[in-house]
Amino acid sequence: MPALQVNKLSYQLDNGVKLFENISFTLPQGVTGLVGRNGVGKSILASLLAKDIKPTYGTVSSDMSVHNFNQNNSTLFREDETISSFLGIDKQIAALNRIYQGICEVSDFELLADNWQVKGNALKILESLRLPLNLELSCVSLSGGERTKLSLWKLFQSGAQLLILDEPSNHLDKQGKQWLVKQMKNFTGDVLVVSHDRELLQEVDAIYELSSLGLSFFQGAYSEYLSMKQTNEEALERKLSNLNKQKKNVLSQAQKSKEKAQKRVSQGKELRKSGSQAKVLLGCKKNRAEGSISSKVAKTRAMVLNIGSKQDDLLKEKELSLIHI
Repeated sequence: MPALQVNKLSYQLDNGVKLFENISFTLPQGVTGLVGRNGVGKSILASLLAKDIKPTYGTVSSDMSVHNFNQNNSTLFREDETISSFLGIDKQIAALNRIYQGICEVSDFELLADNWQVKGNALKILESLRLPLNLELSCVSLSGGERTKLSLWKLFQSGAQLLILDEPSNHLDKQGKQWLVKQMKNFTGDVLVVSHDRELLQEVDAIYELSSLGLSFFQGAYSEYLSMKQTNEEALERKLSNLNKQKKNVLSQAQKSKEKAQKRVSQGKELRKSGSQAKVLLGCKKNRAEGSISSKVAKTRAMVLNIGSKQDDLLKEKELSLIHI
């Protein structure tokens, strides 16, 4: 079963610009990358898939619980939010402290629910994340990378069946990226990771590329994606080369036909001067020759325009096929 199904998805900005339209695809199981140049709409697509925003047209269907991470996840902490409150254990730790101080009530034992290791376990988590070992520390005092790891850890522990991670490696150092890769590999659900980070993309099972032409699917990690992209670019180059040859042949044949027609016209003029044929007959031949020239010129122009249109399409596809992740 695919993790998520998308049918004829379209999104138009308030200024009328269409980012993409009629996109249909299924998200495979495992870890999938989403790449594309800046401004193409990757983050918008991620938000649509997470149902954080509504599409202009189309549908997103999934029976799974979906959680979304973007750069706002690691910055939108409340000013008074501590690490313990962010982790949802602040009330248990407060109850534990009251018990140890001997100022507790029965409700504190009920709140703790025999989770006597809550504080020790939380400190082990912070140690594994290389965060300050202070549960009462304000989240906003953490660095960007520390907030990112804390937010991601909570998502990986959320029980969601599908995680959509938009640029999760931003602000992470080498060790942080290694930690993220390990979390993605150990996650029991499915992951869609939107990223420009080639090291991170090397760990995915498949890649979707978003461009103004729509979505393209590549099986494998970044190295396989790169190889297939290069193969596609070489194929486009061959097509462009063939079209250039066709255009040259058409123009060459047109030039030869023009020269032959001019020669016949010249011969007709000589015949008129010599008076060897009737003027009426010569006039008919002249009209036919001029009509033939006009028809061939129109035909040549149409063929050249058709080839030019194909070249334009291929050049656009080639420009879009360049590696822009």
